[in-house]
Order: sequence, then structure tokens, then C-alpha cells
Amino acid sequence: MIRITWNELLILKDEETPMISSDYFERLVTSVERIARHTYYPGIDETIEQCLEDIDELMHAGRITAEEREALRIILLGMTLTSSNNTSNAA
Repeated sequence: MIRITWNELLILKDEETPMISSDYFERLVTSVERIARHTYYPGIDETIEQCLEDIDELMHAGRITAEEREALRIILLGMTLTSSNNTSNAA
């Protein structure tokens, strides 16, 4: 399995664009949604925890706003909880 951290994603970002842009945030939303919807695998809890830490670091570094941080956390935690409930209901 290949795991890409937020810091590695930031390297791919064009350094000439503004630090806070809707395009940048939309790419973060897409990444968080993909992680949150991923089917269960051993270690996904650690991956989600790392994403939450990375989201906090992005806010503290001024790359995203507090409101954007909360939106990303809601997407990640909300979809994860929904996926967990669907998995447990299927059993």
C-alpha cells in the first residue's frame, strides 16, 4: 500500500498560487473524501488519525482557515462513522 501524507501533497502544489485558495481547498476536500470512503483495511484508523493531525498542522501553518479545518474534519469523521455503521450493520 502506498501512503501519501499531506506534506507530500503540498510538495505537488504550485508554489506560485496563493496559500489559501478555493482550488487548493477543493483538492483537500477531494482527498479527504477519498480517504473517508475507503473500504476498511488494517491500519485505516492510524491513517485517519494522521489525516486529522495533518489538517491541524495545515491550519496552524496558515494554509487553511479554522472553518476549512472544521469542514475537513466533519467530512473525514462523518463519512468514516457512516462507513463504520454500514459495515457493522452488514455483519
